[in-house]
Amino acid sequence: MNIETLRAEFNAQANEEKASHLAGYMRNQFPFYGLQTPQRRAIYHEFLKDEKKKQQLDWDLLNQAWNEKQREMQYFVCDYLIALKKYIKFDDLAKIEHFVRTKQWWDTIDSLIKVYGYLGCQ
Repeated sequence: MNIETLRAEFNAQANEEKASHLAGYMRNQFPFYGLQTPQRRAIYHEFLKDEKKKQQLDWDLLNQAWNEKQREMQYFVCDYLIALKKYIKFDDLAKIEHFVRTKQWWDTIDSLIKVYGYLGCQ
């Protein structure tokens, strides 16, 4: 999966009414596609299974997704990192710190702390 495929899948299932509701819930900090969590995760579920087999992270994809406007892209990054957390190295923390310090809001911080916590327990 690449960023274009992910964007196309999210666009194909976008829901403007839900997007407006989700943006309002997040105090209009970010635009949304309007995808609920189960729907969003279903889009990339098989991809994450395949990524685990590679045993390495695609930082280019993660950075591209993080730089997208819609919040579901940042959720994808968080889900990806959590799914592949056992392949994250201590040196990767600086890359993850970029995610923590940009586009930060409680929702992504709550997810990213799981990755930090996992590495801290190693």
